[in-house]
Amino acid sequence: MGLPPINCVIVDDDNLDSAVIRENISAFPAFRLAGLYSNPIESLEILRTGKIDLLFLDVQMPAINGVDFLKALPDPPLCIFITQYPEYAIGAFEAQAIDYLLKPVRPERFRQAAIRAMDYFDIRKKALEYSLRFEYDFLLVKEGMNTTKVLVDDIRYIEALANYTRIVTADRKLITLSNLKHFMEQLPAEKFVRVHRSYAVALDKVKTLLPNELVVEGVRIPIGKLYRQAAIQQFQTKSFNDKKTR
Repeated sequence: MGLPPINCVIVDDDNLDSAVIRENISAFPAFRLAGLYSNPIESLEILRTGKIDLLFLDVQMPAINGVDFLKALPDPPLCIFITQYPEYAIGAFEAQAIDYLLKPVRPERFRQAAIRAMDYFDIRKKALEYSLRFEYDFLLVKEGMNTTKVLVDDIRYIEALANYTRIVTADRKLITLSNLKHFMEQLPAEKFVRVHRSYAVALDKVKTLLPNELVVEGVRIPIGKLYRQAAIQQFQTKSFNDKKTR
């Protein structure tokens, strides 16, 4: 069986931008537009029903900042922010947004975000079929009747998705019900570092370290404010140790 329809809501005070998002949504049969609002306050009634799966939310609006609005929701749906201001990206990801699109939204960029959202809902549907066991240098991930062995050294990064966690290697993505905190308690501290409330990375897989994000094998991962100092210290320690062993 496929996924049930993904009920979407658009909240954007610019009618033209809303129309662009609506047109992009219509290209994906899995999405069903359930509401379109120019004011976040007007969307509260439908969001409180708990029947909305995905929220396309502008950031700069007259009534309330979109990031603050999402944080204020007691049980927010999955969110994709849409804005012309890149400086809000860190706050958006700290609010657990699944993606952040810059206006004007290009169809190929929207497609990336849509696939990411559909992957999330597919993961949530399957998550109860997964279990995890830690061993010394590998993980055993059970998917239904099948068990997959994942070497710790092959892990690139780990991503928290609500109550689920995605393990990403070079050639696979596996899901478990274990949360990110549990992973960090089990994985070797000298090999992995938590860089965000939603991400932990393998130190030896980091290619580029920037002030607010890092790059792991071509994937850009945000660095959260609460984790920045400890993460940078751990990267510096690893670099120093690597030089000593050469």
